[in-house]
Amino acid sequence: MTFLSRDCKTKIRPLMRAYLFVSLGIWAQGAHALSLNEIKTLAASGATDWALSELDKAQPAPSKNPFTWEQYERTRLDLYEREARWTQLIQRVESQLAVMPSVFRAYAEAREAMALLELGRYARAAAFIDERLQALKNKPASKDLADAQEDAALVAQLQRLEIRALTAAGQYAKAQQKLSAYKTQYAQPLDFRAQTGIPRLPQGYISVLSHEVTRLEARLSLHQGNARHALQLLETDDSEEAIWLSALATL
Repeated sequence: MTFLSRDCKTKIRPLMRAYLFVSLGIWAQGAHALSLNEIKTLAASGATDWALSELDKAQPAPSKNPFTWEQYERTRLDLYEREARWTQLIQRVESQLAVMPSVFRAYAEAREAMALLELGRYARAAAFIDERLQALKNKPASKDLADAQEDAALVAQLQRLEIRALTAAGQYAKAQQKLSAYKTQYAQPLDFRAQTGIPRLPQGYISVLSHEVTRLEARLSLHQGNARHALQLLETDDSEEAIWLSALATL
C-alpha cells in the first residue's frame, strides 16, 4: 500500500477543501452570493481568485451599507497582502478612495504604504506616508474612545512605516530624527482623557513602544554598517523579523 507523504498531504488538503465546497453545493454559478464567512473559508482553502470573485459579487456599495462594505474590504485587502499582490492592493485602495467611508481611509492607506514598501518604492512610500500623516494631523479628534485609540494606533503605525521607508531609501539622518521623535512622543502610554472627556479609562491606554521600535533601530544600524549594534538590539527578540535581521547582521 502506498501512503502519501506529509508534504503531499499538506498540498492536497486545500484542493480537497475547495472541492468540498462545490460538492456540498455551498456554491453554484449564479445561484447565490456567498456569505463573508464562506468566502473566508474558501480563501483559506487556497482558492484566492475564486474568493475575490465572490467578494465582487457579495460586497454591498459603501453608500448603502458602509459597515458591511468595510468588513468585505478588509477581507479583500487581507487576501492581497497574504498573496503578496501588492500592485493589486495599491490599485484597489486608489480606486476606492472617493467612495470609502472616512473612518476606513486611514487604515486602507496604511496598507497601501506597506505595499509600496514591499515593492521597493521606498522614496515614494516615505513621501506618501508624510502626506497622510499631515492630513491626519488636520483631522478633527474623535470624542469616541474606541475611534480615538484606533486613530492613534494608525498614526503610530504610519510613523513606524515612514522610519522604515526612509531607512531603506538611504535617508539615514532623517530616519534617525523621526525615530528619536517617535521614542520621545511615545515614552509614556497614551492617555485619552482630555480628548474624550471620559474621567476614567482603565482600558483607555495604548502602548506603541515595543520590539518593533527596536527592530527599526536595528534596520537603521544595519543600513549604516553597524552590524554589531544591530545584533545587540535584537538579542532578546525572537520574532521572525528579528531572526531575519540577525542573520543579515552576521553575514
